[in-house]
Amino acid sequence: MDGILVKWVPSGGYGFISTDESKYDIFVHAKQLLVSGIGDVRVGDLFEFEIEESTYHEKARAASLVRLAEGYGVVYETQIGAFL
Repeated sequence: MDGILVKWVPSGGYGFISTDESKYDIFVHAKQLLVSGIGDVRVGDLFEFEIEESTYHEKARAASLVRLAEGYGVVYETQIGAFL
């Protein structure tokens, strides 16, 4: 599935990806980005990803992300060490 990062909260280490295939934005955490080898993000980045069921929330979350293209928004570093 492809989608665009529409929101990133650097202080919380999470954001949301919008996709045409879901009426809801998909949650993404900084840990998932780092596991996928992505160290910084910006609103507008295009990703390819899979959806997995969240064990913490009832909603799905993004996993196995691949950045397809960089956006033109503000760059945020994930700062994963603060969230592990």
